[in-house]
Amino acid sequence: MPRDDRTASSGTMTEPPKSGAFRLGRLRSMGGDGLAMLIASCTGIVATAGISLALCLYHVLTVARRASTTSVAGTGPVLVPGVCLEPAGHPGRDFLLRLSRASRFEEAEIVVLGGATRLGVTASEAAAGRQWLIENGVPAERVRCEEASRNTLENLRAARRHFTRAGTKPVIVSNRYHLARLGLLARGLGMNPLFCAAEERLTITPGMVRRLLLEAFFIHWYVVGKTLARLLRHESMLSRVS
Repeated sequence: MPRDDRTASSGTMTEPPKSGAFRLGRLRSMGGDGLAMLIASCTGIVATAGISLALCLYHVLTVARRASTTSVAGTGPVLVPGVCLEPAGHPGRDFLLRLSRASRFEEAEIVVLGGATRLGVTASEAAAGRQWLIENGVPAERVRCEEASRNTLENLRAARRHFTRAGTKPVIVSNRYHLARLGLLARGLGMNPLFCAAEERLTITPGMVRRLLLEAFFIHWYVVGKTLARLLRHESMLSRVS
């Protein structure tokens, strides 16, 4: 899992690295600890004949089906995790669903999370999301950006550090397939958020099956890695997920 060593930005877009440096940077960000967690996770899947992964998939599917779309009343900001932008630098379908749902929260502060993660696109996910919200009627003063995080865990860590206060309940808006992992990671970080699904209902398509399976794998990786780190009392591993 990538190490989070970045801070929030007020809104300045940065130039992404070149192709080779981009891929190498991602590999290095995993580090030896992240690789060890990944190997342990894959070993667990093989050792259980896939049952452990199936249990994670069941959890992802259950949360996705049961998630609420009501504009729940939190006591903190509305957090919108970013999604990798389209090649032209615009939000894609999943990101637009998140942004559209977040825009329905009247008077709430909205924080869009995510840096520049697509090779060749200079815009950050947060900046592109903020622009869409403003263009679709949300007052600019209600929308803030965090432009350094590169994945879901970093999104939440940045939100915890810069945009939430102890004792508050932020609302996290995301796609249904993503909510189970968000909940697990948020609880691991000591956050106590509410969740709102971007879509009205879960629709099973080949693409959705792929997303659900990928989320199950990420959850399995996280759970096995965190369990291993606790058993070994490995502070470096634990620091990646807390």
